[in-house]
Amino acid sequence: MAATFDAGTGTVAFNNRNGNFTVQLGALTGGPSTTLSGNTFSGGGPTTYVIGGNNASTMFEGVVQNGVARYLSSSPAPAR
Repeated sequence: MAATFDAGTGTVAFNNRNGNFTVQLGALTGGPSTTLSGNTFSGGGPTTYVIGGNNASTMFEGVVQNGVARYLSSSPAPAR
């Protein structure tokens, strides 16, 4: 089973440094001060977040944004 990631309600950021990979998140939850972003290194490549692999019903109220390299994509996990 894929894990649920809880960013809480404080100022928390999920990001990565280099990009060029796909991150599988079973579910994502977080308050309005949280952020999900692409890579933070200007020479890096795209990051893809696939969210929802554990079929949990969660709410992410934060910001989804591009990283420094301006590449970010997200997609729902495939239906099972």
